Amino acid sequence: MQHYYHGASRWGTAHFDSVIGCVQYGPAGDAIAAGVPAHSNGRIHLICTQTGAKILCLKGHSDFVSSVDFNPTNPSQLVSGSSDKTIRL
Repeated sequence: MQHYYHGASRWGTAHFDSVIGCVQYGPAGDAIAAGVPAHSNGRIHLICTQTGAKILCLKGHSDFVSSVDFNPTNPSQLVSGSSDKTIRL
């Protein structure tokens, strides 16, 4: 399954070909983490807020990603929760 990202000035719009389970702004406001469901392999996409470009795709959950959050003191850390009954850091 492919995900398409289209940049848009100021809004940084990212278009997905699947539903989005959750989103979270990064502490600096320069990135958004978006969790997608199991049929997309339970991935988390990091998106640039300025351009809408994909920065990184994280894999690890086997089911719906229901929550994501950045560590406010260490923005390089992200925690996620999933319907697969796991929390990942």
